[in-house]
Amino acid sequence: VEHELELAGRIVEFVIRFADLFRFWCVINQWERGIVLRLGKYHRAARPGLIWLWPFAIEHVFFEEVYRKVASLPPQSLTTADGKGVIVSAVVTYRVRNAKQVILQAGGHEEAIIASVPGTIGELVMAANWIDLNTEEFRQTVTNYANTAARGWGMEVEEVKFSNLVAARSLRLFAEQNHT
Repeated sequence: VEHELELAGRIVEFVIRFADLFRFWCVINQWERGIVLRLGKYHRAARPGLIWLWPFAIEHVFFEEVYRKVASLPPQSLTTADGKGVIVSAVVTYRVRNAKQVILQAGGHEEAIIASVPGTIGELVMAANWIDLNTEEFRQTVTNYANTAARGWGMEVEEVKFSNLVAARSLRLFAEQNHT
């Protein structure tokens, strides 16, 4: 019986994939923007609504949600310009501005944020003194620089907030590795 169910599942999957070859439309929702690839190459932008496609997998649609998103970045252990060890965690509010850039260059919005914002935060924290980190002016500077970095990936950073900013010593453990 288990073997028969597995076989039936495979047959249903095959029928669905086969029927999908004949699909010649796609619907992009209001909160999405996308791109159409023809034979694997960028062909055109896809805006909300009904999108006509060449069937037989000649064209594919990829899309990104363009509404406001929030990402919690992992903590970074850094040293400020005045020698203080700090641990910084940030929350970033952002949105996709250029779906083509985000999809083709970054592989998605999460990857674009991870590629652009943590490095910017790290550089600015290491160039600042501890006393300056808790100011609104510093937070705004981080937001502005993060937005500039994210634009290159098709993103817009609206706000960077520090969810955790503490002076702390960073201890790094080094394990001996056996190289044979």
